[in-house]
Amino acid sequence: MTLENRRSRITIFIIIAAIAGVAGISGFAAFSPENEQIVIATNRSFGSLPVWVAYEEGIFEKYGLDVTLREFSTQLLTKQALDEGQAHFVGATPTSVFEHAASSGQFLKLIHVTGSTQPGNTQLIVRDGVDVSSLEDLKGKVVAFDLPRSGCQECFGFEIIIVENGLSLDHDISIKEISYSRMSESLEQGLVDAAIMTEPYSSIAVHANVGYVLLDPRLGDEGDASVEVFGSQIQDGDNEVKTRLATFGIWTSEEYLTENPETVHKVSRSLAEASTWLSEEDNRDRAVAILVKYLGILGPEELLDFSARSALETFFWKPYPDGFTDWEALEQQTDRLAENGIINSEIKVDRYVSLPWHQPNRDTL
Repeated sequence: MTLENRRSRITIFIIIAAIAGVAGISGFAAFSPENEQIVIATNRSFGSLPVWVAYEEGIFEKYGLDVTLREFSTQLLTKQALDEGQAHFVGATPTSVFEHAASSGQFLKLIHVTGSTQPGNTQLIVRDGVDVSSLEDLKGKVVAFDLPRSGCQECFGFEIIIVENGLSLDHDISIKEISYSRMSESLEQGLVDAAIMTEPYSSIAVHANVGYVLLDPRLGDEGDASVEVFGSQIQDGDNEVKTRLATFGIWTSEEYLTENPETVHKVSRSLAEASTWLSEEDNRDRAVAILVKYLGILGPEELLDFSARSALETFFWKPYPDGFTDWEALEQQTDRLAENGIINSEIKVDRYVSLPWHQPNRDTL
């Protein structure tokens, strides 16, 4: 592929306005409790898909909710929207919420896990023309991590495995923080040698010959270190699900939950129905269209369709209408994060998932 062709293809990575909202809000003063008007702030992440589905398919309306969406480029901005009173619910990774609590003392409540990944969802993409076949070959290379790195839950699995295999993140590898939406462009321009990328960005990069997947067996199946490190074995009926990594969720503040428990419960049930909808094969084409629309990726239609379908294959959706029940997965994640010094304080997961109608008993964990 010529340089000119590669440059033309890289236009698929242009992302629509980083902080532009899908719909604006004028403040909470005009909201009426009777109308149950709420604002949900999410970022352009695959984990936001159940929210977009519930919005597009009228599920929120079915539960009597008048929802305004605000879309941001990063989850850091979504949490700021909650802190500043510009949103009632936010989308964020568990890790970023735990770190937020450690630094601010604000404990958010998990309303629904909206993203659980399977192997292949997050991979280390090496720039085309750079020879890397093992972790050791990363020495001296520049590797992109999502911005901000401290909130990149998927990145931590790679950090842990890299360090466990004798490489230093401070001396052997140069880390550059870049948002997922800009990673492929950075690879193309030679600003980085490799990037830890999630779907659908990783599939697009590989399909466009921008880079290739590092498949060092120490990174786990499909080169996905995140699932290799944090995945759990959970009994789901008659089947054992080996990997269920809770990577994204919708959260609210303790104060808002206390004042509006029924509204929060309606949001939980709406997202549960959206998760069920996503699990049905007949809805796949519609799910692809919604994903492409809200991620804001531009480019050839056939390439966007391919990447969206590839991404959908690496996610698992489970409905949690009354509260998060897969304790084992989340506690395994927090234990590994604490063991490696990524989370500095002891995490009591039940504080985040206990709700007025859902009081888990830790003796059953």
